[in-house]
Amino acid sequence: MGASAPLRVLFLNDQPAEAERLAGLLRRSGFDVAWTRAQSEAQFRRALHPPPDLILSAQAVDGLEATAALRLMRQEGELLPFIVVDPGLDDGLAAACLQEGALACVAPEGMDEVRSLMIVAAPSPPLKVSFDLDGRQVEAVIPPTYVSTKTQTQTLELLRGVLGPAGFSVQRVALPAKLLAVRVGLAEYGRNGIAYVEGLGSFVRLDVYATDAPLLGEGVTVEAWTPDRLPVPPRMRKCLSCAWCFHSCPTGCISATGDRIDPVRCLTYLNEHEGEWPVWLQPEAHNSLVGCMVCQRGCRVNEGLIESETLLATFDREETAIILKNLPEEELPTALRSKLDVIDLAGYSTVLGRNLRALARGAASPSQGALAEE
Repeated sequence: MGASAPLRVLFLNDQPAEAERLAGLLRRSGFDVAWTRAQSEAQFRRALHPPPDLILSAQAVDGLEATAALRLMRQEGELLPFIVVDPGLDDGLAAACLQEGALACVAPEGMDEVRSLMIVAAPSPPLKVSFDLDGRQVEAVIPPTYVSTKTQTQTLELLRGVLGPAGFSVQRVALPAKLLAVRVGLAEYGRNGIAYVEGLGSFVRLDVYATDAPLLGEGVTVEAWTPDRLPVPPRMRKCLSCAWCFHSCPTGCISATGDRIDPVRCLTYLNEHEGEWPVWLQPEAHNSLVGCMVCQRGCRVNEGLIESETLLATFDREETAIILKNLPEEELPTALRSKLDVIDLAGYSTVLGRNLRALARGAASPSQGALAEE
């Protein structure tokens, strides 16, 4: 097994001490980090070639706001994990950054110093919900990771129950969990760009938790989790002799080599965002209420892990009629909004109706498990 390259991090930050602190946090969490820092637009452009693995940005550097940096990144032909990390992060700017494609916006708080990161892999099987569409009972699948709040709450309570009595704090942080999990050896990338965990396949939710507890202890390293123990390339060995997801992807977003995904062509991106369907998208591509299950359902690594999806919620005719209107979350009736909140779908209320119509038109095959009539 060969040694892999270190995690290449680009800091867009005019504070050297802050870059050092964040790099130190990553190292203490078991990462081999090679980093560089840009503090101007010109430096940022140059630092994108070759592209880093991760960009950690302040909300503004030398007049260059993070939103502008995100646009520059796309102009340079790159779509990279971009996270805004700033203690004074403005809520309005954070929302704008997420709209521009930031992976996350983090305003560290609640502890004096983050000493360790914990990456938790929790089972997250596909589920299904049922709708009454003009007297027809229509079931639609919700892929893994969407329904997550209950698991995250339970995990946080468990971690605080262990570390709290010792005087330490724990909080969940919005960091690129897939990238971190693969880098430390907890997960592996499939050819489809999805993270797989042994025993759970791709039916897993990955979350990152920060704590001020020095979990590794002074001078202690954990060789089993360092990047040089990862296979090269960081992809499952089974993928090397299999290209099923490439051939079955309904939008063609997976490259033949498996080293790149076209994120804006992926069906998950298309059905999570508002707007008309692209003219090139085939009607039969639709297979889930949100997201996409095609490359996961047929993946041989997932064989035998899930027999059938559990029915999570049922929406009557009146509720379904409201959902079909694609109303903003704040305009939904209180009871319906609460019902969608429980299954973590209220935030998708402006696309659920459109997506459901696509399924109900018979676009997806019942044999794919995406749509069924009772």
